[in-house]
Amino acid sequence: QLASYKNIEKAEKLIINYKESSNLIISKLNFNIAKANIPDRGTYYRVRVGPFNNVKDGFLEIGIRIV
Repeated sequence: QLASYKNIEKAEKLIINYKESSNLIISKLNFNIAKANIPDRGTYYRVRVGPFNNVKDGFLEIGIRIV
């Protein structure tokens, strides 16, 4: 999870900013927004990266080698 916002427009804007990034690794990641209803706090929109088959695949996808 990269961030969590009360406003879906802010979540969408974060994804747009990452997608428009000049960093080739970041701009090619798969982003999504997950809606979460938190008791006594309301609705939040979670910006996530993935999905990946497993943690190792996620790190390899963004260019981090696990030894």
